[in-house]
Amino acid sequence: MLVIRKEQMDIFRQVALQRFEDEMLAHSQNFAPELCTVIGENQLRLAIRSAITRAKAYGFTSRGSIRLFIEMMFLFGSSLDTDPQYPWTATLLADSSEQMYRAERLYEKIIDYQNKVSGTNAINTIEALRKLSFCLTNR
Repeated sequence: MLVIRKEQMDIFRQVALQRFEDEMLAHSQNFAPELCTVIGENQLRLAIRSAITRAKAYGFTSRGSIRLFIEMMFLFGSSLDTDPQYPWTATLLADSSEQMYRAERLYEKIIDYQNKVSGTNAINTIEALRKLSFCLTNR
């Protein structure tokens, strides 16, 4: 019979966490390439570790729900769970429902919020950037 000691299990967990961090690093570089370039890989890795820890504090333990938390952090800032601009994040994160149910509700709320703020096909964002560009070129 094969016996795996606690120390060996700890090493397996560390390796698995490192692989997950690496996957989230690559995903983040695709999800928010400009931001990741600005903050650099070391700070990005620290942000991902922080997000993983904070997500777990809300009972998010699955890969999908943790990934959503990381994406939310890029979209709404690192204080997304305490920011008064987004009171719905704290409410949904603190809900006692099962994590995937909460993650689905968060995702739906994010889509709704982005549609309202950015507009259909990001028309509001595009228009704001067009106006900003006009202002900057006509100084």
